[in-house]
Amino acid sequence: MSPALVILIIDGVLTGAAAWLWDSGRDSVAFWAFVSLGVVAFGQILLFAVRPSANRSLKIQLALRKAHLVQMPLHTTVYVYWGLYWADVSRHAPFLLCQIALAFALDSLFSWWRRGVWQAGLGPIPICMSTNLFFWSRDDTAWLQFGLIGLAYLAKEYLVWKRDGRVRHIFNPSAFPIAVIGAFLLATQSVGLTRGVDIVGSFDLPPSFYEVVFMTGIVVQLVFFTTWISFGAIGTLIILYYASIALLGIRFGPTAFDPSVFLGATLLVTDPATSPSSRAGKLLFGISYGLLVFVFCVVLRMLEMPSYFDKILPAPFCNLMVPWLESLGVRIETALANTTALRIFQNRLVPVALYATTFAVTLPSLKNPTFGGYNPLPPPAINFSDPVSRQLLASHACRTQFPEVYRPFGFVEEARKYHVIRPFLQRAVGDSPPAQPSLRSASR
Repeated sequence: MSPALVILIIDGVLTGAAAWLWDSGRDSVAFWAFVSLGVVAFGQILLFAVRPSANRSLKIQLALRKAHLVQMPLHTTVYVYWGLYWADVSRHAPFLLCQIALAFALDSLFSWWRRGVWQAGLGPIPICMSTNLFFWSRDDTAWLQFGLIGLAYLAKEYLVWKRDGRVRHIFNPSAFPIAVIGAFLLATQSVGLTRGVDIVGSFDLPPSFYEVVFMTGIVVQLVFFTTWISFGAIGTLIILYYASIALLGIRFGPTAFDPSVFLGATLLVTDPATSPSSRAGKLLFGISYGLLVFVFCVVLRMLEMPSYFDKILPAPFCNLMVPWLESLGVRIETALANTTALRIFQNRLVPVALYATTFAVTLPSLKNPTFGGYNPLPPPAINFSDPVSRQLLASHACRTQFPEVYRPFGFVEEARKYHVIRPFLQRAVGDSPPAQPSLRSASR
């Protein structure tokens, strides 16, 4: 397939998605999608102007990587389950499609400009899907979302170093742009330009969100040996949370970690390319991430800023520490040579068992948060939109009415009551709060 034809296909998808948004009445998003298309098209035209024989000299090499093939269905699973309870997820689909098309366009453009060869794969899809699990702009600030994709590929292409004899990008391409934009929004007190707070709140709507994230994460961990990262992160958060209660009498929150933090520790920072390769290094990486999440949450609360960036801001710092953590991890494994501890580190199933056991023990408290208790920090700076606030109130009513649905791994009861819970949550966005969900209708 010639580069010119590939460009036409990618630009055609971006144009079609922008037209879909325009037809849906989301004019602001469509406008910025067309602006992005214009910028990309200018770069493509310039490329062919500089290289008159570009259609013959530029190369395309198919590069389907296992990581991308595994991540795509897992991200899709999370989106589908999330969308079952929050209608805004399906409404966001054309916006996400625009970003994916833009990511493919930028990936090919940067590759052709710098190397003359595009390693064509599915990488842009999991990058965009992962990014959109944590950051949505408002429609009138859609330039932020498209700028985020541009920043991701600039960092992926130009912020690199040599590790293990290979040139690798330094930063997690999904987390780094959100961290940069998040720091800017926090510094300028402009967090309201995003829908991030609503995203965090919407994760509480699906009754079994923790369980779905856990099960998708297990697949990643078995395939790419990332269990030590997730285990180190959530284990550190659990220890810090309960140590604060036991030693200081301080309860920093209703649970040890919220769904968005769990999502970050499971499907975001576990990127194999930007984390250590040794097992001990992965554990240290996870511990560092968990510790920094806790610190950022406390600091943001003390500054009376929204803490929803607490799972994003630590990622670049952890990425920068990778060479040191990798070196330390190798030294630890060398010191443990021929010991049981080293065999535990190198075993694939032992960390999965430890992680699964830790999650199972902690899950009941995660699904039954404890409010109150002494907390010296200012109240969380949370400002949900009115529709999400109403849906969270409706979700609390469902939790009271159908407690069996909200028990750990209550998928069977959830399926039985779904035809009542979903309409009840949808009606909550109306002009007046809906009545209590009907137990009679749920029993039909």
